[in-house]
Amino acid sequence: MTSGGPAAQAGVLVGDLLLDFDGQPVSSPEQLLGRLLGTAGGRTAPIGVLRGQSRLDLNVTLGERPQ
Repeated sequence: MTSGGPAAQAGVLVGDLLLDFDGQPVSSPEQLLGRLLGTAGGRTAPIGVLRGQSRLDLNVTLGERPQ
């Protein structure tokens, strides 16, 4: 996770476990990357994370991908 990046701005902390992205379960980093690459930059998407024993629902605004 990048300090000040989209995940950090959404409230994701180091140690959080990503459960789902945009309503779909995430089971691997590769699966998340594929979903991120298929989602337009600037769009806001809901994510679910597990922090300790609690589920948190956050919204992340995706950054624009560099050319």
